[in-house]
Amino acid sequence: MSDSVTGLSSKKPIPHAGGKLRIKPGPNNSYQLGFEHTSSDHGMALYQLAVSFDGRPLAVVPVGGIGSVTPPYPQPSVLAFIISDAQQMWGRICPQCRSYFRTNHISGMTVCPYCTFAEDSIYFVTDPQRRYLKKYVEVVERVIKEQREIEIDLNEATDSPEWTYEERQLQHRFTCTTCDVTTDILGEYGSCPKCGSRNSGAVFHRKLNRIASDLITATQDQRPDVLNRAVSVFEAMANDLKKILVSIPSHARRRGQISSLNFQNVAPAVEQLEQWYAFDLRNGLDAGDLPFVDLMFKRRHLFTHNAGRVDEKYLRETGDKTYELNEAVVLTAEEMDRLLPLIRKLGANLITDVDGLE
Repeated sequence: MSDSVTGLSSKKPIPHAGGKLRIKPGPNNSYQLGFEHTSSDHGMALYQLAVSFDGRPLAVVPVGGIGSVTPPYPQPSVLAFIISDAQQMWGRICPQCRSYFRTNHISGMTVCPYCTFAEDSIYFVTDPQRRYLKKYVEVVERVIKEQREIEIDLNEATDSPEWTYEERQLQHRFTCTTCDVTTDILGEYGSCPKCGSRNSGAVFHRKLNRIASDLITATQDQRPDVLNRAVSVFEAMANDLKKILVSIPSHARRRGQISSLNFQNVAPAVEQLEQWYAFDLRNGLDAGDLPFVDLMFKRRHLFTHNAGRVDEKYLRETGDKTYELNEAVVLTAEEMDRLLPLIRKLGANLITDVDGLE
């Protein structure tokens, strides 16, 4: 499971970490790479890529220390440092859905936080980073040809944007509790790029905790808003996990059935998931709990779409004898106190069962 550490942030540019890049000529048409971090205002990180002479990433190559031997890497190629942004992260672009995210995961298999497409990290290198790599290769070739050292001050290379690709802070930054990778995405729900764990549970429980706190002091007039928020949080979490279920290979008809699941009608959705996947979503619930949750979800629909007044559809679908047509629904503290733990339990069961499929 991935653990969210902040809420939604404002999008903004994140500057390059800067520093000085040095490329020195060596014997037999070789070269040596060096880098100096020059800022005391922020940190930096780097990794090393083998790059083709036309600027294509070929493989991540471990950066060795003094006296270490560089492991074999694809040839012919040039070794290049990829410098992080000022928050020690790198932008990534999914080759499948073309969506942008940032992460400090830089090697091996990478999972898109949005569409869950998985491929080697070299295929997630952004277009600005590719332009940087192409420029890098050109300079290495010059160093070898002219047999002279070239230094690029990345803090002052503003006239050459290829050297200082800018990244973007997105809306939600979270750290995976499974593998400790940090990721920055649009929206709140996403997968860890390294291990693929979804952060659905962390977001769900954090939001539900806040709602439970607000319920303590909520007045009768405020309870409909608390109900709406609780149902919305469950529905958003369930719809996020639905993407995982849709991505699992299955018959097109079944994928269509999963896509059309409506978690506002929670009881039928639970029954269908239990039938299709042998989920145990009612684990820990009493016999009357799911019908009660379904009833409260339908009352939320009344508050959202009919000013809290009972309509014929509600009476037909619920058989609720406590209200008559056109009567205004009044939410009691006891009903809300019963509902929130049940929503949490249902959600936790769904998260556990979907995680068990991966």
